[in-house]
Amino acid sequence: MFEEKESMWKKKGFYVSVCTAMICLLAIGTVYYRMNRQTDENSLWASREESSDSESDIPKDAAGDGTEDKNKSQSKLAEQDSPHTEGDDTAAVGKSLDESIQEEEEKEAHANPTSTPVTDKKQTSSQENKPTAKADQKAKKSTSGKAKETAARQLAFNEEKGLLWPVKGDIVMKYDMTGTTYFQTLAQYRSNPALVISAKEGTKVKSAAEGEVLSVRKNDETGMTVTMNIGNDYTLVYGQLKDVTVKAGDLVKAGDAIAAVAKPTQYYAEEGANLYFQVKEKKETVDPLLLLQ
Repeated sequence: MFEEKESMWKKKGFYVSVCTAMICLLAIGTVYYRMNRQTDENSLWASREESSDSESDIPKDAAGDGTEDKNKSQSKLAEQDSPHTEGDDTAAVGKSLDESIQEEEEKEAHANPTSTPVTDKKQTSSQENKPTAKADQKAKKSTSGKAKETAARQLAFNEEKGLLWPVKGDIVMKYDMTGTTYFQTLAQYRSNPALVISAKEGTKVKSAAEGEVLSVRKNDETGMTVTMNIGNDYTLVYGQLKDVTVKAGDLVKAGDAIAAVAKPTQYYAEEGANLYFQVKEKKETVDPLLLLQ
């Protein structure tokens, strides 16, 4: 029994020793391999460094990297492809010819100072004989504007000379701004900022002074109405009109017919046909009887 156990232990010891021996051999082999590999790498790096040092010691000019040859070839190609060809020579010849011609012309001009080129005469004559439409329009506008300005400056109402009567007739209602004038059609007392002059329908209405027509409008109370500027901040208003012969912007002289008396509006039906005549100084109304002559 003891002999069997002893033989088993011997066998186990043998196998263990074999395994350890193999492991030791493997370890020794790996260490040897690594050492050889490291030495090879060190020798390789050393050889590379030596080669690089040798290359650095060689001068660039002696190395012959080919840069100069490349630059020379590029310069030759540029000279071949450059645009300076026969055309430049012809251009230079053309310039010299032009300069010689110009010198000859200058000599002739000095010899005959009164002579001028025909082309210049034609151009100047054509430019002088071409009036533009825009210039004509501007001239017309300026002349019309100047005419209006001069007319407006000439409008200067003289209070001493006064106003002409626009129509002949009885005064139906006087100027009154106190509110005591009785309106028959309206059946009430109210202020009256104008003269209401009786006149037959169709009677010609004359301009009471020289002036410029500002507007021609229709009003519910006074019918067709003409407003006129007579200068010095005075304005005349004619109402109850028809057949108006003037328009805005027209210049009218004193005594010129501007319209006719119309049928009265519904505000003056009881008063009958009449002329509504008003005088304003700036924005305030004035009694026309103080200015009518």
